[in-house]
Amino acid sequence: MDTSFDEEPALGTGRCVVFYVEMSKAFDFSNDNKAFRRVAERFVRNRPDRCYGVDASGNVNVNQASKFKTGKDIIDGLKTIAGQEGKIAEVYIISHGYPKGIIDGDMSSKGLLSECDKSANHKGPSECRSVDDIKAIATDVFTKNVKVVFHACNVSKEENFAGALYDNLAKALKSDDVGVFGHDDNTMAGYNCSWVQDDSGGHEGKRERIKVPSSDGKMIWIPNPEFQMPRELQLGNHETCDKKSGYIGVR
Repeated sequence: MDTSFDEEPALGTGRCVVFYVEMSKAFDFSNDNKAFRRVAERFVRNRPDRCYGVDASGNVNVNQASKFKTGKDIIDGLKTIAGQEGKIAEVYIISHGYPKGIIDGDMSSKGLLSECDKSANHKGPSECRSVDDIKAIATDVFTKNVKVVFHACNVSKEENFAGALYDNLAKALKSDDVGVFGHDDNTMAGYNCSWVQDDSGGHEGKRERIKVPSSDGKMIWIPNPEFQMPRELQLGNHETCDKKSGYIGVR
């Protein structure tokens, strides 16, 4: 086990894991798999010697991201990595998403969701995992100041999967230092700075950008003075964020 990281490390210095979805061929729209993998690899590359992943044979390796097809893959990966290397301080999940959660590789409700459909006629409920499943393992796999960052569409919108996850983690870890970050709009993996931080309970997230009227009466996006996405949790050292459009460009 790697003991070089503190139990509750400072932001940007702890053990991290990166998951990226692998979509089935029929659902690999616009070559999404290549984009997800590329962003995941960039995350790992910008965090040398502290990001761990699970390979196809179930081995844990440093400087590696983990592919997933289902919510079960994510939960199993977290347990395996924490069991072998120690508690996790940062989690990055790069995938398709919607207000109820992270979409699985077959788009068949087997992802990581607010709630799993347990009905008898549901396809594959055994591979779906929910925020309750994360809550059940939280004290075994996460530090008390864990930060979870979703690069996925709409997970902080309406039903607010990210907010539900925050509530569950904060209760399980008995900690106010938990942080969950997501988007409340459509995005591209790693390329949108319209963050929402679900850290205030009751699903009342702070937004990084707010819309205000300009001097000519048009509505424009500006930085929210009450919130700034920590650079330690962003893509890395090679990004710029246009606060008006909300898009990140990678050089």
